[in-house]
Amino acid sequence: MFAKYIIAFYFRIADIEAGKAAVEANGGTVVFGPMEVPGDEMIVIALDPEGTIFGLVAPKKD
Repeated sequence: MFAKYIIAFYFRIADIEAGKAAVEANGGTVVFGPMEVPGDEMIVIALDPEGTIFGLVAPKKD
């Protein structure tokens, strides 16, 4: 069963697609995203190979 509350750290990066590719190339799992969020930014939520949740946030590209 999942915890009722989860705290995730977000890492600011320059390119969300490159970040997503890096997660997958290094054994991580993308849970969802890329997804547009308010503020003209994009996010990805992912799990590292050990199952720790984290997020990536980057400026939206036009």
